[in-house]
Amino acid sequence: MDKEKEKKQEQNVEQINTKSENVPTKKKRTGLLIGIIGGSVALLLIAIILIYFLIFAKKTIDLSECFKVEYNGYNGYATANVSLDQDKLKDKIKDSSVAKNFVKKAELEVDNYTGLSNGDEIKVKVSISNSFLESNKLKLKETKIKIPVTELEDFENLDLSKYVKLKYTGFNKHATAEVEIDQSLEDVIRKDAYKNFIKQAKFTVTNNGSLENDKDAEITVNISNSWLTQNGITLTSNTFKVKVSGLEEGSEIDVFTGMKVAISGMSPNLSISITNESTDEFIKTVKFTASKTSGISNGETIKIEATNWDKNMANEKKYVLKSTTTEYKIENQAAYVSKTSEITDAIKTQIKTSFIEKAKSKAAETRWYSGEGDNQDAKHQIRNNTDYKYVTTENYDQDLQLENSELVSLYLLTKKDNSSSGATNQVIGIVKMSYKSTSSGATYNWYITVKASNFSTKTDGTISDNAVYQVSTESGKDQESAYQEWINGEKDSYNVENIAL
Repeated sequence: MDKEKEKKQEQNVEQINTKSENVPTKKKRTGLLIGIIGGSVALLLIAIILIYFLIFAKKTIDLSECFKVEYNGYNGYATANVSLDQDKLKDKIKDSSVAKNFVKKAELEVDNYTGLSNGDEIKVKVSISNSFLESNKLKLKETKIKIPVTELEDFENLDLSKYVKLKYTGFNKHATAEVEIDQSLEDVIRKDAYKNFIKQAKFTVTNNGSLENDKDAEITVNISNSWLTQNGITLTSNTFKVKVSGLEEGSEIDVFTGMKVAISGMSPNLSISITNESTDEFIKTVKFTASKTSGISNGETIKIEATNWDKNMANEKKYVLKSTTTEYKIENQAAYVSKTSEITDAIKTQIKTSFIEKAKSKAAETRWYSGEGDNQDAKHQIRNNTDYKYVTTENYDQDLQLENSELVSLYLLTKKDNSSSGATNQVIGIVKMSYKSTSSGATYNWYITVKASNFSTKTDGTISDNAVYQVSTESGKDQESAYQEWINGEKDSYNVENIAL
């Protein structure tokens, strides 16, 4: 019993102690209060900080991902157009209105935006007013941004010889060809570029007109480099070769057998005309053209070309022109004499003979006019203008007999540049006519002037028949009088040179 009581008492004491432990003391209550206050202050500070950031804090924008870059061209030659992407900027700012205004107000300075290759960097400097950034609580992470260049297309390196076809006209060794581009090129350079290429490219077949089977035709293409660059094309070469094949054989024919060249005028102002006098059915259809038809000099070689003929007939008969060009040398045509060195000794001899004969003919004319002047023959001039003593008027003609005639002086007159005179040149000779009186034995001289206007010679050393002659007995009392009248009087219009006899 006693043991059970003791045990019960111990349990009661333990319960009393436990209850006493659960009752807070004054010290513990004070600590709890401080903890509650501290926690409230912390929450207040956090709230203040959050409010500060919401009201005053700036948002930092990284613009490196906010650009729109559009490329024009191909790797190595591309040009970039850089602008701000409003949608991407809106994702950063979280305000579409601010993003829109940002794009409007921002100024971009773009460097290194041409001649671009993959791996290059475009440099962009962004400028925008600080007031705009402040009012919208924005801050830029960087104002200088580098944009890497990627994914530019490479150029298509084009070997045109793989896409060229030749369309022939004519026969073997005499054929011409036109260049055609196979449509398979369209699969390589895009349809739109193919159509433009056909328009832009100009082809030349270097040895056109003489194409021959199993020989190479050399082809050159001419096309704008800027067009090629814009369309991403490079050519392996502007010149390439295509083997000729499939040409038919034809029969050669010489079309110049019916050609006739007519020459007129005077060198260096000769003119030519060409006619076709062939009776051959095909050859008479040929038209000829000369490289020069006027202003031609002796010694010149004129190129004459067959420019047109009945091509249908040629194809039917399988004719090929042996040659489409020939040369014609102009020679032995009359040429104006322009300097004394052109008057050779052989020509002088011809002049002497010709001028003396013309003087004799003039002197022998019978004139019975009472007036003086060119109407009078040499004997009449002697009777009226010298100290000749005749017996009667009726018999002086029988009394005076021509004893000798001699070319005593010769001159070349060439027209001055400012002269309006019609003749290009003049060759003037003075012929002394010596007459003897049978009644007195005395000798009387009269000087006859022979003038050849537009005097010319041929390359064979002979005088041409183109000159216009004038023979005069006037002012022939002595050689000086004739010179003053017919030669010295021409010095205003002509350069006068003496021709040594």
